Amino acid sequence: MSRVRFVSVEDVFLAFEPAAADVGESGSAEDPVAFLAGLLAADKPLAALRFVSYVLPRRECVWWCVQSVRRMAAPPPGSRDETALIVAEDWVRDPSEAPRRRALEIGLASGPVGACQMAALAAGWSGGNKVLDDDKPVPAEPFATARIAQGAVLTAIARHPPEKQFGLMAVCAEAGRRFAAGEPLTFSSPAPST
Repeated sequence: MSRVRFVSVEDVFLAFEPAAADVGESGSAEDPVAFLAGLLAADKPLAALRFVSYVLPRRECVWWCVQSVRRMAAPPPGSRDETALIVAEDWVRDPSEAPRRRALEIGLASGPVGACQMAALAAGWSGGNKVLDDDKPVPAEPFATARIAQGAVLTAIARHPPEKQFGLMAVCAEAGRRFAAGEPLTFSSPAPST
């Protein structure tokens, strides 16, 4: 059974203001999963990857993001990066305020912000306050999880040689397409080597 809650591509673009510009396509009455397949068939993996982040519900988007980042970046056990991915996964399993807040804290912690911290922010920006200051809250935009999730996956892919990046985008986008269609989240090729 499909994980997509939208009937058409146009519905996705209406729900998330930056989606059409991010994907670079116009809205249509086409089914979102069929649209994803069409983007991949037309060799537009970047557009497909971006669309996946909008079409999946937030929890599923974070799960896809974390698993894609793990596959593309493979952080060492016990590292700050691994911790960021673990807290994002914790939120997927328990999408309540305490895990969301922990993911937000890890994602906004000082230090270099890379793909793993961005994955934590995808969970942290899933709703509620997107800053740590509760006295001056900034509500998370409806598209915040999708935008940071696609950024996390693209940042992880950018660690690889340019000649491999197009193919890696296609691997992540195809995994997301199948996941959106209701299949398990699996990746069609072996983990990339850096």
